[in-house]
Amino acid sequence: MTAVGLKEVQPLAQTTLLNDRIEFSDRMHIGLRVFLFIAGLLPWMAPYELLIKPHWKEFNLFSLFFFFISLGAISVSCVFICGALFGLNQTLSFDADTRTVHYAYESFIMKFREKRYAFCDVSSIEIYTHEWDSRPDSYGLEITFCDKLKVQVVDSNDKREADRYRETLLNWIQLDSRGCL
Repeated sequence: MTAVGLKEVQPLAQTTLLNDRIEFSDRMHIGLRVFLFIAGLLPWMAPYELLIKPHWKEFNLFSLFFFFISLGAISVSCVFICGALFGLNQTLSFDADTRTVHYAYESFIMKFREKRYAFCDVSSIEIYTHEWDSRPDSYGLEITFCDKLKVQVVDSNDKREADRYRETLLNWIQLDSRGCL
């Protein structure tokens, strides 16, 4: 069994290659969820300290300034809390023996869901590029299924690694007698 951790790019992503099976998994650790949720609660201090605690008696131009600051804090809070609640745990596995693709995903508030596809349900496997300002570009695979579902996996600094997985998957899928892709 060979496990390739992609820790330099995305510490939560993991790719496992085992004989005729490749599994891409991306899991959000519970500690990160708790951190994001707590970080999302902290900005609520601004509306409390600026609007509720002072007991504003009337609305004026001065209070409008504090209202917009509070609105911005609430927006930031919502982003962090939504990240904690809706961040996906997902697994995409290709099994050459059974010629199937299994996609499973869940979040903190969304129940576990899974989809199974035959190899011939894969409509494309493309390499995508994430362009970054502060570090080198990273590369991954975007797998598109017949039902228009797109899943991005791998995310590596090395384009050759993404290309290697793409070639392996294309070789497996093109062996299907029904003529995929």
